[in-house]
Amino acid sequence: MRAELNPTLLNQLGLGLDTVRTALGAANANRPKGQISGPVNAWTIRANDQIYTAEDYKKVIVGSSPKGIVRLSDVGDVQDSVEDIRNGGLANGKPAVLIIISRQPGANIIETADRILASLPLLRASISPAIDVGVVMDRTTTIRASVTDTERTLLISIVLVVFVVFVFLRSRAPP
Repeated sequence: MRAELNPTLLNQLGLGLDTVRTALGAANANRPKGQISGPVNAWTIRANDQIYTAEDYKKVIVGSSPKGIVRLSDVGDVQDSVEDIRNGGLANGKPAVLIIISRQPGANIIETADRILASLPLLRASISPAIDVGVVMDRTTTIRASVTDTERTLLISIVLVVFVVFVFLRSRAPP
């Protein structure tokens, strides 16, 4: 769904973009509607009243003004659409859908990248062969190199410490 709002009109009506966003979120929330309870049991009443069409979005009340209620259709245009008209992706000079994956705090970035790379064959098998799925940029390359270098340095340090201790103890051996 795409809602293109008229900021001048919103300002004249005393409404802000955040007000419209809040109204749309509240109107399209999928949450329990109520509860029936007795002495032993309680049941939650649920209903799916999510909005799926532009026509239904146009009727959503986004605020009020001295002239009356303000619907989304009064302050902008609503269209059925999934295309993002403001962003485009290119990979190797060709149009592409770019998926940028970021790790969560505390997660192991190398393990996350390995799991994603391991799941690519399954993804390729589940979509059309005409679609090329590939990794455009892998930022874990430098992280992997740093980890390898740190492990190597740690191993060399351990060997040197053992060697120094061995030489020291050997030179102090009783006659």
